[in-house]
Amino acid sequence: MELSRTERLQRWAPTLAVLAAILLLAGVLAWLLGGPAQQFALVRDIALVGGVILLIAYILLRPGDLSRLLGQRQVRYGTNTAAQIIALVAILAIINYFTLPVSDTLKLNRRWDLTETGELTLAQQTIDLLQNLKAPVKAYGFFTSQSQGLRQQAEDLLKQYEYHAGNKFSYEIVDPEFEQGLFLAAQLGVSRDATIVLVQGENRQEADSVSETGITTALNKLVRPNKPVIYFIQGHGEPDINSGDAQGLSSARQALEANNYVVRTLVITDTIPNDAAALVLAEPKVPLTLSETQVISAYLGNGGALLVAQEPDIVLQQLQGQPWGGPFSDYLTKTWGLDFRPDILVDNQAVQSMLNIIVANYGVSTITQKLNRVASLFVQARSVATSAPGTGPSDITTTPLVQTSANSWSLPNLEDQDFTKYPRGPFPIAVSAENFRTRARLVMFGDVDFMLNRTAQNPSIANLTLFLNSVNWLTRQEEQISIAPKPQVQRSLRPVSATQQTLVALISIILPPLLAASLGVGVWWRRRGA
Repeated sequence: MELSRTERLQRWAPTLAVLAAILLLAGVLAWLLGGPAQQFALVRDIALVGGVILLIAYILLRPGDLSRLLGQRQVRYGTNTAAQIIALVAILAIINYFTLPVSDTLKLNRRWDLTETGELTLAQQTIDLLQNLKAPVKAYGFFTSQSQGLRQQAEDLLKQYEYHAGNKFSYEIVDPEFEQGLFLAAQLGVSRDATIVLVQGENRQEADSVSETGITTALNKLVRPNKPVIYFIQGHGEPDINSGDAQGLSSARQALEANNYVVRTLVITDTIPNDAAALVLAEPKVPLTLSETQVISAYLGNGGALLVAQEPDIVLQQLQGQPWGGPFSDYLTKTWGLDFRPDILVDNQAVQSMLNIIVANYGVSTITQKLNRVASLFVQARSVATSAPGTGPSDITTTPLVQTSANSWSLPNLEDQDFTKYPRGPFPIAVSAENFRTRARLVMFGDVDFMLNRTAQNPSIANLTLFLNSVNWLTRQEEQISIAPKPQVQRSLRPVSATQQTLVALISIILPPLLAASLGVGVWWRRRGA
């Protein structure tokens, strides 16, 4: 008897099943052996697709075989077990996908940073720098067996750098205790353990520390070989930029140098040096002369940049200085519509003293947008006077950077404690301004303490970052806006009260047995009734 076409096809169904199993197995092996380059991608795709098609064809031709197979008790139990195993593997795979650090082969970056302050996440400034790399950068980390902890820290960081830069950043960890590592260390000029060196073409830059700040600072120096020059004006009793004392500016100078600036001092004579990217006038205790004012005016008129920071007159007098004023004050008022008020600010929301003003809410500006609400500290500050809307110079735009709270007052002195007689805040402590015609830029701070060593060296506040960001804005280096410190969260355990101890004991020791006993009695009563 001649077989029908369908019956002839059904006779071939077992062969199709065997071929499907072979193709699927080949596809899985090609996927596992392919590696990151997936050199067997074509073989894998053809095998997997072909295997699935043949398997579907077998099921369509012999549906009864599948029904009988699934109807067997052993298969049902085996199917349930297999489903549970598959579900467990899937759950573990999902957890690994979203929690593992960056993978060397799969390039995943699905690690979740659940810390309150984002301590394990690269700053946006670092990410922006990495994504704007013009040429590939390679990092070499030199770590001996004595620095395994720092080595792991470096690898965790460099994996994130590699991910965010795409194919423009790579790294290699080297052990200088071996011959090859020793040769590479000598070639790159590395002489100490736990050192990271960044290389781009013929240029190299060593990181100051195994940290995001150290690596990003080195990367910033490496990709921007042209160093802007910042001049600190001297000759009026200003703080020493090389002094490490509490009243010195060595921290500000070192931070600028770490961010690819050259820092010099300047006594104003006839002109400002041609290489001046910006000037800093910090706490002059003697008013600038008319000739000095004219030199600075000419510099700003040609598109220059200036940061001015001044203490209240009360503080200046304590330092044997003179009150703020003179030709330079008149120039700021007339040309920029800005000046310092003859006041001292007090704030009810200050810490320890009403003169210690803490600010965490900033104005909308490139200077402050990435401070992440990290607080800044201003000690004995004065306010910046701004022109009323529509009354200032028409070519100047101003932006308040830092302001006191609404519970603050502007006082002429500290002798009268009846604050209600005086103007109430908020008052601007810092203001930025730009002349859109000449492109000159100006930043004014009614405080100098925020950039002195005694506050700038505190890593938990944003003072130094605020200063650096201001200089970066002045020099039009906005992409270098500095990494703000992560907020420091202090937590402490409070002692448990007697009532709380009793409640914990009831819930954890007494309640579970009572619930179990109650359930047992309920089951017994139900069965007894049945």
